[in-house]
Formats: sequence, C-alpha cells, structure tokens
Amino acid sequence: MELNTIYNTDCLQGVEYLDDNSIDCVVTSPPYWKLRDYGIKNQLGQEQDATEYLAKLLQLFDALRPKLKDESTIFVNLGDTYNTGKSDWFNRKLQFGLDNKTLLLLPYRFAIAMCERGWICRNIINWRKINPLPQSAKDRFTVDFEPIFFFTKKTKGYFYKQQLEPYKTKPIIKRNACKLQKIGVIGKGERNWYKCGGKNIRTTWDFTNGDNGGGNHIAVYPKKLVARMLKAGCPTDGLVLDPFIGSGTTAIVARGLGMNYIGFELNPDYCELSKKRLADEAGLFG
Repeated sequence: MELNTIYNTDCLQGVEYLDDNSIDCVVTSPPYWKLRDYGIKNQLGQEQDATEYLAKLLQLFDALRPKLKDESTIFVNLGDTYNTGKSDWFNRKLQFGLDNKTLLLLPYRFAIAMCERGWICRNIINWRKINPLPQSAKDRFTVDFEPIFFFTKKTKGYFYKQQLEPYKTKPIIKRNACKLQKIGVIGKGERNWYKCGGKNIRTTWDFTNGDNGGGNHIAVYPKKLVARMLKAGCPTDGLVLDPFIGSGTTAIVARGLGMNYIGFELNPDYCELSKKRLADEAGLFG
C-alpha cells in the first residue's frame, strides 16, 4: 500500500493489503456501539447485539497482529453506553443479561478480551474532557471522560519515549532530600524528573472534546491528544495506522510530527474531508 494515503475501504479488507511487520503504531477511535450513526452501510457500531460489535472489533486486531512490528504500540479510544430497551421490537434489546440502565462497560470488556488474546495492556488513560457534552440524566453524574487503552505486542522491547510534564509547584529536593526520600515525601525518581525539567506524565489527560475543522464529522478528537500518543509510542519516521480515520486527525498529526500514515475509512465523504483537512492543516506540529 502507498504511504500517506487514506483508503476508502472497510478496515478488515484494508488490513489484508498491509505488509507484514510494517506498522509502528496504531492510534484509533472506533465507532462506539449504538451511539452515533455515520450513515454508511455495514458500518461498525450499529449491530443489534453488543457481543457482535465486540467480536468484529476483536477480529480486526487479530488480523492486525502480523502486520505490526514487534516493537509496535496501540492506542484505542472507546466510549461506553447504557443498557436501554426491553425487547427486540424496541430495536434495542437488553445486553449481556444485565438490567436496564446498567452501564455496559464495553471498553473494559474489549480490553479484557484483548489481554486474553495475548495483547499487553500497559495503561488505561483517562481522557478527561474539559468541555463535556451536556447530558439530560438527573439520576446519575455527568460522564466527562473516556478511556484510552495502551497495548503492546510484547512485554519488553516496544518503542516508548517517556513524556514529561512540568511541575506545578517546585518539589523539595535540597538539603533534606535523602531524609525526605526515606519517609516517602519525594522519591529518587521524582528528583531525577525534576532535574530533567518535569515529571512522568500521569494517566489522566485533560483535553477538549474535539477540534474545530472537522467539517460534518460528528466525532472529531483533538490533535493534541493524538500528538501525545504518537510522541510517546511511535518513532519519528515510523508508520502510523488508523483503521477508522474519520476526519483525518491521526493523519494530520502524524505528518506534522514527521511520521507516515495509512488510514482506512468506509464513508467516502469523510475520505474527502480528511484529504481537505490534510491539505489545510498538515505541519501544525513540529
């Protein structure tokens, strides 16, 4: 397949044409189950049964495994939904034998199944949205985060570049540093990070709900969110795959960081949107 190209194809069909051992990093946000209709036949996320949805998603990553380098990394952003409906005629049957209004925990069911298939889950990142969408529910809290799962093929030897964030307040590291270390106030690692200009980034990331410029796409994720994942999990000249590339954000950030990309998108209108955004925005990240 040609690099730096978005293919108007189903992701499973597209994976067949990838070279084995060619992908350095996967960053993607698959369609969430029964939450958004992208208006295209055979789209993922509109299955009657949530187990079928999970099976299709897992089938994709099974097919991707030989296409990924041993040192590759994977970042998957998934949203959850609630059990609603009481019967098939309602077009929303209850899932997993759970009660109505129960959170289905689909992202975590996916993550557990991935681990059972041999993937290594290194982190669950909480993408906390600075501007969450309003929710009408009055009998629960408003959800303002989504999980991002960080997977690898191997337990060791995968590509990872540590990312640091500045300290908000200056840590105590002067005269009594050794004594403080013994009582657990500040450890050796924290002192070393401070010397490097920051501390190891935690797993709760605050970013907006999405960027402007996504056109008619209804689920655009922010470029800065993608940039953090790619800076940590992909070498500068690496190849990034997004099998659900949507409005092209992953491709835009990858090119701006000096990386190559391949994207799959089933909706032809979104393919055109991605190409336009790439022409307008590539190079924003240096």
